[in-house]
Amino acid sequence: MNGIRASVLALTLSVCHAETILSVRGNVDTNNLTPNLTMGTSLLVVLEPSEPFKPGLESSVNADGSFEFRDVSSGMHRLRLTTTIGETLSEEMVNVNGARPISIHLPIRDSAHKPVSGLVSAQRLLHPTPKKALRAFAEAQKESEKGRSAEAIRKLQLAVSLDPDYFEARSNLGVQYMRTGQRAEAAEQFEKAAAIAPPAAPVYGNLAVAYLSMGKLEEASQAAGRTLELDKSHPAAHFVLGSIIARGVGGARLERAKEAIFHLRQGAPVSARVHMEIARIDEALGDRAGVIEELRLYLKSGESLYRAEAERWLASY
Repeated sequence: MNGIRASVLALTLSVCHAETILSVRGNVDTNNLTPNLTMGTSLLVVLEPSEPFKPGLESSVNADGSFEFRDVSSGMHRLRLTTTIGETLSEEMVNVNGARPISIHLPIRDSAHKPVSGLVSAQRLLHPTPKKALRAFAEAQKESEKGRSAEAIRKLQLAVSLDPDYFEARSNLGVQYMRTGQRAEAAEQFEKAAAIAPPAAPVYGNLAVAYLSMGKLEEASQAAGRTLELDKSHPAAHFVLGSIIARGVGGARLERAKEAIFHLRQGAPVSARVHMEIARIDEALGDRAGVIEELRLYLKSGESLYRAEAERWLASY
């Protein structure tokens, strides 16, 4: 990967409700790191918000194991520690509230475990990414961390113009386009990244989310299915599939109700609003207890977008 971090951003859907913006610091316990990992260039920490279609944030791990995020929204996030080649070393749900730093403890990796490795295409080995493209990519990351999406887009456009097969740059360019509401442009970059990158769940997961945001449900379903082939627990892919299937559940059309509920439950880390959707399906199934449980789960989540609706609905029972 030429020492430059690959995109592992997983997109999620944004909602419009009040939130607290925080700066968050943390540390990776390096005691259980295998010697094959080089701190600072090989590890990333990724925070993915619980709100759907809101892009995640990523931070490099410094030589002392520390990392920092700026402009983080408060609330529940999916926290992942990954390598630049996309291997997830740890994953958990955390509540970001600014009260204390985030601490990541890795499981023990003994000599019986094979060293971290990844797929590098023959084309990448024979035709390495030009230094100017790598520099533009790194500069784009810095612009993105500062919240300057327009500048990040320009840098990433330069990177892919210098190396059209630079799939990490295309993936990050797609993320930036999503952040600025350019969904068709985002989907195009994710499509190109998927065509040239080694198979990776984050790439197809981003593509699934982009398609869903455009209303291209068949394409979104296919991309989400491919994501789950690569990572069966990918919450964004489950969220996309559950959301699509749920659209056809209601009235006399209940044959896929259980399937929709399964995927929505798996997608709960992406957005608490899945509980509202499951409650709707439970009501169609005549499951009164299920409706009450899901509404209570939504109200406990802390999300406020549908709180008034959930409270009225629960009071009616």
